[in-house]
Amino acid sequence: MKQYHSTFKIYIQGIHSRTDIKRNLNTVYNSEGIEIFLENEKKTINNSDLSNLKINSYLLSWIEDNLLLLKINYKNAKFITINIDITSMKKLKNRLKILNKKLHSSSIFLLIKITKREHILTKDIVQSIYELNDFGIKFSVDDITIRDLQMKLIKLNIFEIIKIKLSDLYKIPNKEEFIKNMNGRKKKIVVDNIENIKDANNLLCEPINYLQGNLFYNPQVISKKEINI
Repeated sequence: MKQYHSTFKIYIQGIHSRTDIKRNLNTVYNSEGIEIFLENEKKTINNSDLSNLKINSYLLSWIEDNLLLLKINYKNAKFITINIDITSMKKLKNRLKILNKKLHSSSIFLLIKITKREHILTKDIVQSIYELNDFGIKFSVDDITIRDLQMKLIKLNIFEIIKIKLSDLYKIPNKEEFIKNMNGRKKKIVVDNIENIKDANNLLCEPINYLQGNLFYNPQVISKKEINI
């Protein structure tokens, strides 16, 4: 396979509790949760499973090496969210267990936002996810869609946080019943793409747990690294 190298930026964005809206606008440091993700500047990465594995593995290594920094700067964070390509889940299983144990010692739980959900029903992948869930790692559905609802994806007990774009929230059939059902099952709903105070105030009328978006904090670049693939 052809080798690539590319510059990646490591971003952090805050996820805010709705009770903190008025106090903590425009600050990531008091977020209830933080999301960490990579962005490729050159857009030349080969999208093979091996490349995805190495990228995911790099992010895990970065978090392990910077736990002290994260603990100091984001001391109120109760969870850390990272994106993991679902095709890498099985191979990264042991690494994820180690990271979760280290985060747990700081009273932070690891939340995995899985991508490429069309592959989720593969038997070995589902088995790996349930094993990690039994180990204490939590999972989220990112940007839930009508298709996800039709496939009854969220009925899997592994998903603790349901993330949805603001524009998609109001497209859900029987929205009130959906929110009531998620809250009744103790699921946390994160509404993303909150861009202005009007959006935030409108959501105060909904029993939504968490809010995320540019109103609270644009993704903050905290590191920039070259990665060989």
